[in-house]
Amino acid sequence: MQTASNQCSIHASCAALAAPEPYYETTVKVAVSGKGGTGKTTIAATLARCFARNGYRVLAIDSDSNPNLAMSLGIDEPVAAGMRAMPARALTGTRTAADLLNEYAIAGPDGLRLVLAARIDQAGGG
Repeated sequence: MQTASNQCSIHASCAALAAPEPYYETTVKVAVSGKGGTGKTTIAATLARCFARNGYRVLAIDSDSNPNLAMSLGIDEPVAAGMRAMPARALTGTRTAADLLNEYAIAGPDGLRLVLAARIDQAGGG
């Protein structure tokens, strides 16, 4: 049994992100980048879940060439495998960002949404 003194630090961190009272529309943008193998996906998933659990609307965007954010968020493998990446020129013509989210975003835990960013399937020659 966990006591207040030995609770998981992630849950304590989530509590620190609680939405202000009264809740006002707030925009928070977080980008995580860096060297491979340093925990970026884990940090991004933890922040996304914490913000979502505390009432914020969260859109997580996985732009990694080897996307694993769905798994880290706890999205079932068959659902994650069926995700389609947004096309590189998705916002052309009359399509809006809302149209793209309706088409490409999937629902995740705690009410967050996840999108696979446009990917380069194969780099071209120089």
